[in-house]
Amino acid sequence: MEITYMERSESAVWEDFVIPRYASIPALCRQFKQLGRKRRGCHCIFMDTGGLSFQRKRELVKVIIRCLYQGAYHFCGNALEELETATVYQCRDRLCDYGDGIFYIISSENLLSAVTEGKREAVCIGHARTLGNLPFRHINVEKMAQYAEELAESLGVPCDSVKEAGVRTVTLHYNCGSCMGAVALIGRSIFYGIEEELYHAYHDAQEDICFDLCGAADMLSVFEILAGSKTGKNIIAVLSFTETASDEGVWDRRQNKLCAARRKSRIMLADAMVRAQNMGAVWLIDLSSLTYACRAEYGDFVTGIFSNDKETGERFRFTAQGLGEPAFALPLDHIYHELPWPECRKKHLSVALAFQRNILRKGVRWIHLDAAGPSVNREDTLYMEKGASGADIAAIAAFVEKELPGEFMM
Repeated sequence: MEITYMERSESAVWEDFVIPRYASIPALCRQFKQLGRKRRGCHCIFMDTGGLSFQRKRELVKVIIRCLYQGAYHFCGNALEELETATVYQCRDRLCDYGDGIFYIISSENLLSAVTEGKREAVCIGHARTLGNLPFRHINVEKMAQYAEELAESLGVPCDSVKEAGVRTVTLHYNCGSCMGAVALIGRSIFYGIEEELYHAYHDAQEDICFDLCGAADMLSVFEILAGSKTGKNIIAVLSFTETASDEGVWDRRQNKLCAARRKSRIMLADAMVRAQNMGAVWLIDLSSLTYACRAEYGDFVTGIFSNDKETGERFRFTAQGLGEPAFALPLDHIYHELPWPECRKKHLSVALAFQRNILRKGVRWIHLDAAGPSVNREDTLYMEKGASGADIAAIAAFVEKELPGEFMM
């Protein structure tokens, strides 16, 4: 794929031009995901319609480019054999493909920097999708940790790795040079040591387990976007990886899931929250693709938002929806500590997170994102191919960059 900015000329005659549907962000996203899905052709996208300000054009150009890449993304399974002699990080650009489409962003105002930023963000999202799409035999705890370490080296940032109680925790640090508090990006990945016959026997009914590493993969991409753009925020990525053996996480055939792994993820989250606060984080944002409570309630397209500060949760929801990523704020109140057991079972996610918030220190703000639904595109559509979707990466990056000014974080 090639995306280029071109200055508008009144005398030029354009063919195959595209007018963005500015009236609705969801409609705009569908329009350009579908266009990207074609993966071929030459298209001119006119930005000088709708009476938009220069800043708004910049924002929408980045949305358009992200959607073009999301639609065009294709996981290249035929490149998996390269992983026998090279690392996942070294192969990541060859493990995905965006087709041969050519797109010209046409405007009378200079949008070159917005095009460059949009392309960098879209490629980072593609890398997260590739990690999520890797088959179990090509990715495990140590390979994921190695990927994070190689990414940190390429960005020129410090990286620490420790293994305790069967959990590998990798921490990446980006320091902007300010003494203000840090933002912690928390992600978890669970890998399954499943025998080959058992894996194939349950693959169709339980294919969602393939994507239980999306939380850490997506947060790694958020970190890469922010550190790569030299953000003015201090960023810490706390990523936890573990493996659950098939005999440890017994298959629950009725519910089609590995129950032990889901319980283990809560302990991993609590440990990561404590680690982040010990390193000076005053904002915690964690993304989970492991729990299915929100998906059962709201379907495959909405991210659940839980926050210990209602205003913060609402601001994140507004940011996400402005980028075409639906999100909905859910309750996280102390009342869930007092519910009788029958009610706890019905509201188990809010109950668990209500107790988890007790880990927070005074003044620390926390956002928990349940993206088990939108983190995976469960079938090929007009807009995206089946597999990991990279949902909420752009929203988290935009929220940290724009909604957390330095003086607000002190």
